[in-house]
Amino acid sequence: MGEARRRPGGYAGAADLPPPREETAMRRLLPALALTALLALAAPATLGATNPRSVGAEASTVTVSESFPINYDEPIILFVPCALGGAGEEVEFGGDVHTVFHLTTDAAGGVHVSHLTNYQGVAGVGLTSGETYRLAGAARTAETHGPGGLPFEFTTTNSRRLVGPGTGNDLRLHVVTHSTVSASGEVVTFVQRVDADCG
Repeated sequence: MGEARRRPGGYAGAADLPPPREETAMRRLLPALALTALLALAAPATLGATNPRSVGAEASTVTVSESFPINYDEPIILFVPCALGGAGEEVEFGGDVHTVFHLTTDAAGGVHVSHLTNYQGVAGVGLTSGETYRLAGAARTAETHGPGGLPFEFTTTNSRRLVGPGTGNDLRLHVVTHSTVSASGEVVTFVQRVDADCG
């Protein structure tokens, strides 16, 4: 697996590293998600106010689609151990990721959120070789929230393939995690599976 690194070359300690890009991207999308959630929750209430049908008997779905840069203000540099015949090299990445969020409220008042992020527009350049690498794959998350918000749980499946030049320079990574947020807000996450190999 790779390590996040900062330029100019030296390893930055964990406390000095910027937040993971998906976390940063998620922070950027939180206002949009909050607005989406409010709209999704308000829509049935508005319908119920003008229509005598029970609000609880209706479900609604909202979809938000957004593209954003993978590297906001810091370069993303990943060590790829498969590169250069197994010697490895650092690769600096840039480009846009695309995320689609689906938010559904069910008849019981529960909220189901799923999002799919793909890395189609992301590419990198080897800092030693100058070769181009492409990031392929997707991250998929599904969340279920009860009518009161807490507790809820979600599962994330992240499959990525870093495609390098020639043979033997590709890195495959597949990670499945499951998280539960208790009624008190305590988050418990465990990794269900990790597969990584060169090929």
